[in-house]
Amino acid sequence: MTDIINTTERDSRLIAGEINAIKKQTTQICLRATIEVGRLLCEAKELVPYGSWGDWLRDNVGYSQSNANNLMRIYREYGTGAQLDIFAEDRLSIFEGITPTQALALTALPEPERREFVATHDMETTSVRDIQAEIKARHEAEERAKAAEERAALAEKLIDGAKAEGKEARAELAKYRTEEEKRIEDIKASAAQNAANETKAAFEAEKIRLKNELDKKYKQKLDAADKKHADEMRQAKAANDKIAAERDGMREKLGAELRAEIDKEYAVRLSELEKAAAAAEKRAATAANADIQKFSVLFGQWQEAYNQMCGIIKKMHDEGNAEGAEKLEKVLKAIVGKWGA
Repeated sequence: MTDIINTTERDSRLIAGEINAIKKQTTQICLRATIEVGRLLCEAKELVPYGSWGDWLRDNVGYSQSNANNLMRIYREYGTGAQLDIFAEDRLSIFEGITPTQALALTALPEPERREFVATHDMETTSVRDIQAEIKARHEAEERAKAAEERAALAEKLIDGAKAEGKEARAELAKYRTEEEKRIEDIKASAAQNAANETKAAFEAEKIRLKNELDKKYKQKLDAADKKHADEMRQAKAANDKIAAERDGMREKLGAELRAEIDKEYAVRLSELEKAAAAAEKRAATAANADIQKFSVLFGQWQEAYNQMCGIIKKMHDEGNAEGAEKLEKVLKAIVGKWGA
């Protein structure tokens, strides 16, 4: 019984192996046949008139254009133009276990990725939906990666642009700063000039004010000095008038006194002369009458001259020439004194 069971199990394994071998061969034959059909469809399409392809497919082979396109796509992706070249060498080892539907689904991948997919997956248990889902995920990942790359490139571009803009902004800022510094310097220079002008104007105004103030003070002092001078002149005039009056009074007094003295002395001298003359007349009674007459004439002339000289002396006193008058008085007194002697 045990031997029968073992034989049965061994035979079932062999049968399973045979079935799997047939399945693999069937898969290979099916894919090869699909590729060949695709090749023939490509050949026929070149011969069918333009616009009649759909009708030709429907009437002659019972395919829709969609089915025919899928078959021709499998041929283009897995065939090389030579009949059934797909099972030559390396391709046999890679794609021998996939079905036509799997092969069609895998056309969404480039051949290197297609090879990698078949080599890393159990194609007997991987459904077309699984293939499509993973390819979709790959595409989405690739799109995300591409989008990320594009975003990175855009970011880099933006960064470069920002750097360029920053460089331009720094250049503009430097230019603006330079212009502002120049404008500030101009403002400072203008302010300094304005300040200088204002200072100069203030200085000129202050000079004018000081000049006006000094002129006013000078005029006030000058007016005060003029007033003081006028007062002093008035006082001096009054003093001079007083002095002149006093002098005139003194002159009159001195003149009167001197005249009185002279008159007194003259009278004394005259009396003496008269006495002398009388004596002389007596002594010269016997003298010639001619000499007496001559003497009388000369005496009268002298008396007249004496009176005139006294008048001149009085006039000099009246005119303020007291010194000259005194000198003449001394001379006149000396003359009279000689006569008296």
